[in-house]
Amino acid sequence: MKLSHVRLLAIGCSARAWHRSAPLPNSAAFSCGGGIRFSWRGNRYSTSMSRGRRRPTAVGTGLDTELQGSQQDEVQNRDGEGKLKIIYDEVFLKHRPPPGHPHPECPARVSTARSELDRLEGIEWATPSSLQSEKGRERTLAAIERVHNPEYLEEVLRVCAKGGGAADFDTYICPDTFEVCIAASSAWMDAVESAAGGSPAFALARPPGHHATAGVGMGFCLVCFAAVAAFHALDALGCGRVAILDFDVHHGNGVAALVKGDARIRYCSIHQGGIFPGSGGAEDSGPLGNLKHLQFFGVDETWETYEPRFEEAVEWLAEFMPDLVLVSAGYDALEADELATASLQPKDYGRMGKRLKEVFGSKVAFGLEGGYNLQVTPVAIRATVEPFLCAGA
Repeated sequence: MKLSHVRLLAIGCSARAWHRSAPLPNSAAFSCGGGIRFSWRGNRYSTSMSRGRRRPTAVGTGLDTELQGSQQDEVQNRDGEGKLKIIYDEVFLKHRPPPGHPHPECPARVSTARSELDRLEGIEWATPSSLQSEKGRERTLAAIERVHNPEYLEEVLRVCAKGGGAADFDTYICPDTFEVCIAASSAWMDAVESAAGGSPAFALARPPGHHATAGVGMGFCLVCFAAVAAFHALDALGCGRVAILDFDVHHGNGVAALVKGDARIRYCSIHQGGIFPGSGGAEDSGPLGNLKHLQFFGVDETWETYEPRFEEAVEWLAEFMPDLVLVSAGYDALEADELATASLQPKDYGRMGKRLKEVFGSKVAFGLEGGYNLQVTPVAIRATVEPFLCAGA
């Protein structure tokens, strides 16, 4: 059954409009191979993608010396107490753009991060539970179906079965995409299970998910993993309140739409205004007042101006007294990332990780959202999790 809201195209569609930092036009159009043309109005998509983001000649991470270490052997199936669990599998490399069409949302996003994190001691590597048993897979499918419309999921499956396609002009689908999304959902669910039990965790999974709504895939996202994981924590793990912090540079419109009707969840997004997806204004607190949107505008958002927003987010979420904190961890606010115009450095994510641990302790689960610079994003991910590797984490 084909959803009226989702237009899935032949895999030959050109994927050249990826720069999502341009101001949103009132109306625009996009042409694909085969004579197919997209049109949209208002704030649904950003289209002036050709204006390039300047790439710094040198990236001052402040961590070049600090983050060097020796390669550590993989640790699996060990007691996670006092360790950081990272859920990862090479299945996440199977979601691939069409041949001949390079895309910023690529397999190397997680493989480079895996290599960087391998340098750390005290990590427990784990495989998503959906890959370990049929029961785990069925449990994950049920959690996805809790969030997404069945017709939408059937359509994604259909496109996978026919060889691939696209959910919108920059969100591709390949034959393995649905299976990857099941494993990624499981990774996020496993992360909240670990954190709920007192061991912090990071779902090193892809694709990102926070733009996907119940029946629409967009912005590289097809399944809203944060919503899947949050409802899993509430419905299956006995959590009474779940806080979600989203520090991806783009507003998590999918998460906001899916959780705004549930008073057991608070969602706070810190994002750049005026870019894709065009939502997340400060006035939008949701019908229950459980949404908070902290925007910044313009270019060169550094830690000096970002930190007050981050502290406001942490304070608002802490007031909720959550049983679990789920972090939609996007790294496209890095200065080196070309999909926005913020100027954070990897060490700034270390500051955020340290603060989250100070306030919320070990009951913090991270899941990877955006972040597309393959050199700097892995360093920022490492900086984020390092505070949780200390004794007593």
